[in-house]
Amino acid sequence: MFNFLKNTSYTFEGKKEQETVVLFLHRHWFTLASKVSILLIMSLFPILVLLVLGQVILANNLIPLFTFLWAAYIMSIWFYLFYTLTMYTLDYWIITNERVVNNIQSGFFNRRISEVSIHMVQDVSVKLVGMIPTMLNFGLVEIQTAAEIAHFKLEQVPMPQVVKDKIMEIVEKTEDEQGQRMYGLTRRHKFSPEKYNEAESNRAIENTPSILNEEDTRETNIERQIEDREIKIKENNVPPNLPI
Repeated sequence: MFNFLKNTSYTFEGKKEQETVVLFLHRHWFTLASKVSILLIMSLFPILVLLVLGQVILANNLIPLFTFLWAAYIMSIWFYLFYTLTMYTLDYWIITNERVVNNIQSGFFNRRISEVSIHMVQDVSVKLVGMIPTMLNFGLVEIQTAAEIAHFKLEQVPMPQVVKDKIMEIVEKTEDEQGQRMYGLTRRHKFSPEKYNEAESNRAIENTPSILNEEDTRETNIERQIEDREIKIKENNVPPNLPI
């Protein structure tokens, strides 16, 4: 029942044909065991009352009333135990090779299902708070996304570091197979020095003819000015060193 961290072939509502379930997670068993232990201790409370106030109950002939209250109390304990087991079973997280599905049951008739695509995952962090979660290795896995739900939380899951590594492994594998991830309408590009240098070289080659044409035009104008000056000197028989 608690072996959640193995590759499985679970099926769930809305599962795609090509989709593979990698992790199927419930809350850590300690969260259930702690609540059940409290309910068991509370179920012993009527016995304590009977031991302390037994003589008073017998003297005032309150046995029928006490029996009724005891039965109602035990039924309440059983109802809350059933509610606890149901909520624990219906709360789960599914991690597939394409998405992360979050299913939270709040009451018998209130169910919230949300999901985020692996392409939208930006970062994954782990948070363990307290001595018991640290010792038993369970805590919060928070997924930062580029989707409408900015923070996707997996609460009180066992082995959160393993879950984090598995999610990042799926993300990296998806990137390798399908290219860079899309964040909304933008794509992250890797800087390539080779392509950058090649582009700069092509740009320089394209600009070189225009530069050469400008230099040729400048030299031609200078030569024409020199030729005109020499012609004027010859026509006027003026020494070259004298101003015209």
